[in-house]
Amino acid sequence: MVEDRGRSLIKFHFFEDLWRALDEDNDIVILRAPTGAGKTEAAITPYFTSAFTWRKWLSLVYALPTRSLVSNMHSRICRACKSISLRLKPLILTILLDYGGFSICKSFLEGDVVLTTYDTLFYTAYGFRVYGHHLLLPLGKLSCSLVILDEVQLLQDSNWYSMALIPYHIVNLASSGAQVILMTATLPQPLLEELKNISHRFNLKLVEVTSSDKPRRGLLKVEEIRHKKLIDDINTLHSLKLPALIVCNTVKKAVKTYQKIKEMGFNAELLHSRLKLSTRKNRETKFEKEPERLKDYVVVATQVVEAGVDYDFKSILTEIAPIDALIQRLGRCARREDGVAIIYDYDDVARGVYPNILIERTRKIVNLNDLSKSVADVNVATELVNSVYVKDVIRELQMKVENDLNAVISYLKRFWSEAIFMKRDLYYKASTSLLRLGIEIKCVLVDHDDYLNILGTLKNALKNQGITTPISMDSTKFHEYLEKSMLSISINQDSLWRRIPALEHLINGKSIYISLSIAKENEKSQVYAKACDTLVDAIKLKSKRGGSFISLCQIFVINPQYYEVKDDYELGVVRVYD
Repeated sequence: MVEDRGRSLIKFHFFEDLWRALDEDNDIVILRAPTGAGKTEAAITPYFTSAFTWRKWLSLVYALPTRSLVSNMHSRICRACKSISLRLKPLILTILLDYGGFSICKSFLEGDVVLTTYDTLFYTAYGFRVYGHHLLLPLGKLSCSLVILDEVQLLQDSNWYSMALIPYHIVNLASSGAQVILMTATLPQPLLEELKNISHRFNLKLVEVTSSDKPRRGLLKVEEIRHKKLIDDINTLHSLKLPALIVCNTVKKAVKTYQKIKEMGFNAELLHSRLKLSTRKNRETKFEKEPERLKDYVVVATQVVEAGVDYDFKSILTEIAPIDALIQRLGRCARREDGVAIIYDYDDVARGVYPNILIERTRKIVNLNDLSKSVADVNVATELVNSVYVKDVIRELQMKVENDLNAVISYLKRFWSEAIFMKRDLYYKASTSLLRLGIEIKCVLVDHDDYLNILGTLKNALKNQGITTPISMDSTKFHEYLEKSMLSISINQDSLWRRIPALEHLINGKSIYISLSIAKENEKSQVYAKACDTLVDAIKLKSKRGGSFISLCQIFVINPQYYEVKDDYELGVVRVYD
């Protein structure tokens, strides 16, 4: 597996420590190792080994925070299976990708190997993925599985909400009979302590495996520039080695920086979360498929490169971010040869993106020498992270969401004792905030003809608020859009009543939101369009018992004017609210 990815084979001692921990039937194994140390290979090898002999686990479930990471890992594991089959003997396994995409079929994490997102994993496990309690199938599947939870640090949010819930989710998975591996390079101590405490209460065996090995890396020189914006210092690229990576805290700044770099004559690529799925995937796969071509490139990105981009950049320019995110960004540089990292810190550098308290504490503890070491030494990285995420800071982060957090924790604590038997009313209380407090709006960009068709159909039918009408779109075309033209827009629940012009469409002189759905009608699939005055009206569904609940399974149509393209190069949805 390693050699097929163009790497030399290195023996890390933590591999054997991890395998021993699994053989000793520990319920939860926490693996901490630096970026590029081979955590993935270490974690999946025992499953593939057992597939040749006796099945210790009936399946492998590998969870990651984002769809893009899931897609990349799916390709990586498929290549690994092919390599094993060619070098050893045929390995016949069903490998499925499941990130909760829109489907008529009900999915229960089928397959020998399942690549999925955290959201899909937990919503499926608790029976919230489709209407009605569907617990036996997913729980039966998970009870005999090896579950790997990777890149958990990317779940971090402004309120320490997801990180507060993760320990309870892990314990519930382990209590169902799954063996769980939690992998990360930066695990804050408060999360670890909470996980240990809950595991102890449930009599679960938990063990830590921390790598003392250091991956072979080049020397990373870290510099800091204060009171100067990254984009205003972009000419420094002329003195740096390529390929270079630039990481901005917002999509707007990333696009503006990309355009300036192109004007300077550099070859460049742009990566962020508001690009069409196929466009983003094509750009990301260049790192694996065309590494030579990118040697003289500058890649401009947002937080999406903090994990999953497996490429050796010689230089990195990044805006300051919380310490765990900063370490992940720096870890993209000097993987094989020496490199330079420059951190830009100025007023308002992270306003509206990260809590100010995290940026201030990161500023106070930033030591350039320690940052340089942190990308290869997990102990240094852990010490830096723990210096920022102290209990007082976490309490301050959680103040605004304390009630929401306590409500979900109460449910998770009681899941095995009584919540599992509760009626479906629980869906309306817990399902929308089971892992994240914000809402991810799934969107699709349709082509010009289909867009005009949708507007024309709704214009003729639009007489009542919330109308739903069939449209003349082939179901195959609809699913093709979902596979290639989807993207997500993340908003806070507080912003639900705020106008989102990128999702608004003008019909009969009135701005409306349009969502698409598909259903079977007379044994045929029919695509429907729904029009609503506000986003809240569009995503709230009526319950059979009265009241309403938020549905996260709708696909909204993007206003094509907000998906920007310049010189035939897609910039994506740059502006959401203006």
